[in-house]
Amino acid sequence: MLYVLSFPTWAVDVGERIYAFRRAYEPARAAIVPAHVTLVFGARAINQDELAVHAAEVARRTPPFRVSFSAAEVYEDRISCGYKLFLMTDDGTHTLTTLHQALYVGRLRSELRTDICYRPHMTIAAADSFEDIKIALANVPSLGLPLSGTIESLRVCAMRQHGLETIATLALAA
Repeated sequence: MLYVLSFPTWAVDVGERIYAFRRAYEPARAAIVPAHVTLVFGARAINQDELAVHAAEVARRTPPFRVSFSAAEVYEDRISCGYKLFLMTDDGTHTLTTLHQALYVGRLRSELRTDICYRPHMTIAAADSFEDIKIALANVPSLGLPLSGTIESLRVCAMRQHGLETIATLALAA
């Protein structure tokens, strides 16, 4: 499966706080992939080279932008039958949504989930029970919201047996 991800660039202390939180509350994913906002989810209708070319075209039309996360929200994941804790975007929401929409055209159009409204977020915790995710939620103040960074590139990634592999890193327009 293929993904397009955006990784905020943070001040060092912000990145360390996010990593420590994720290591405590979603250690398996924290070991595989840094904190990110997903723009394309598990695509199968396009090959990795085509997706890289398509994402590069989208990236060339988008200048780097500021992103901030100012609130946490619990999400019941009916697909994996558990709960997730999201940091919701504040600054950058419109640009991330525009990128998501621009990426889901052509070969990817058939894979766009219209039953779920896209809301840009960063997953920072996962749990099997609501009680466990509430523990993570109670510790969100340790992150020091709001968190601010910049999005300067997109990454096309593939899920492989050994983990997530970066296919292409695409700089946003300068």
